[in-house]
Amino acid sequence: MGPKLRCAARLRVLLALWLRPQSAEARLLETQLVEECHAEGGQCLQRASRLSERYEELLAAEAPQEQEVTIILNHWQRPAENLFGQLRAAAAAPEALEVWLCVFGSPMAAEYQAVVDDFRSSGGSKVKLISSEVDFGVYGRFLLASAARTRYVYIVDDDVPFPVSAAGQYLRHIRKLPGVWGHAGHIRRSDPETARWVDRPKKPVAVDYANAAWFLETRWIASAFLREPPLSRLTGEDMHLSYMLRKVLGLQTWVVGWRRDKHPLSRYNLGMTDRTTLTPPIFSFRSFLARAQMARGPAFRHPPSFDTLAFVENVVQARRVLKLVRHCPKAPSRPQTLSLLHAGLPTTEVQAVAAEICAELATPCTFVPFEVCGEVCNEMGFAGVTTLDMRVGQTALAHNDTASLGFLAADTLEAAFSLLQALHVAKLWLPCEETWSTRAVRLAAELHSEREPGGLGIRVIPCEDESTSAVR
Repeated sequence: MGPKLRCAARLRVLLALWLRPQSAEARLLETQLVEECHAEGGQCLQRASRLSERYEELLAAEAPQEQEVTIILNHWQRPAENLFGQLRAAAAAPEALEVWLCVFGSPMAAEYQAVVDDFRSSGGSKVKLISSEVDFGVYGRFLLASAARTRYVYIVDDDVPFPVSAAGQYLRHIRKLPGVWGHAGHIRRSDPETARWVDRPKKPVAVDYANAAWFLETRWIASAFLREPPLSRLTGEDMHLSYMLRKVLGLQTWVVGWRRDKHPLSRYNLGMTDRTTLTPPIFSFRSFLARAQMARGPAFRHPPSFDTLAFVENVVQARRVLKLVRHCPKAPSRPQTLSLLHAGLPTTEVQAVAAEICAELATPCTFVPFEVCGEVCNEMGFAGVTTLDMRVGQTALAHNDTASLGFLAADTLEAAFSLLQALHVAKLWLPCEETWSTRAVRLAAELHSEREPGGLGIRVIPCEDESTSAVR
């Protein structure tokens, strides 16, 4: 590589580090500097100082609009009349810089387009239609929201009749108490008497996740929401949002009802369909998603309690746990409840051993489901939590057969620590073999014990040639 090309390459690296890629001004400056670099040769590096002189100016141009909000609507098959009412309320909001309408793979795309055209003809310049023949599902709007230029986004379902002042009200709430804000949400608890649906309360209420609308900072989508892949693309985007923000940023989800304003565009009604997240089949499926999230972190604000978690790397180690429980029926260390913790073992094999373990215990390894969903929970076995799968390396292994050891170890540490922080666990059993995954789980337990008074009891499961008395 000649000096001119080396110079150009260095300038490109500097620009990539200093300037955000979506800036048209930054791209133009890059082009000019590279052209000058070819003309001036090695001397062009002296011009790199100009970047630092303009850095603050360019950064300010890219900074999000602090006082403004991007309102994002998503319509698929609900009546087109719903869209007209929402567009009028959203566009009239003084805090709304733009209103984005997502229409992804909708059978009613033509009807929605007609509403937008009519609205624009009346001066609705804030509205931007983003349409695609591809249905990106419930996650598409969140992926799109990460590109908003405003500091805040308000993502709203197509059946929410929000008032003109909704964005302004949530803006005041989030400044006082950062987190995800909405008008309705769900509290999941092992006690069905306290598990409940919260809809437009007069005062803020902390929930496990909000439904139907979400007000939050735009940057949180990239820093937390997109950090782990979702368990399903069919539903659960609201659960994934609250789970990841609670896990990564330590932010809670809050719901509070809007104060109805006197704006004439705030008065409108919306049509509904018979399928929602509370429809029994969908709700039951979401229950399984929530339980799977629990194996990697704080899916619930009020999780169930476990007397003992036993980490195992293979079925042989799981059978050692079974042998230990059987041979010590009256030992003081015998757990009341126990769940096997693993990092992606074959589900059928490990669950079969876990069921045998739980059959040996005085207290069944079950608890009342997080919600009352009738016989469906019993038929699907939702109430049984005999295993917890941390799904280590799921991001990398979803695309390749291998993943770096460093990534897998870090993912194990993060998942185990988040799990221990979220659940009420008294004791942790570890296998006698010293492997990288065992060391990662042990380190997670030690870090957890430093933060929690009383700590966590750590015991080693004896190998085959050791006495069962090694665990007390």
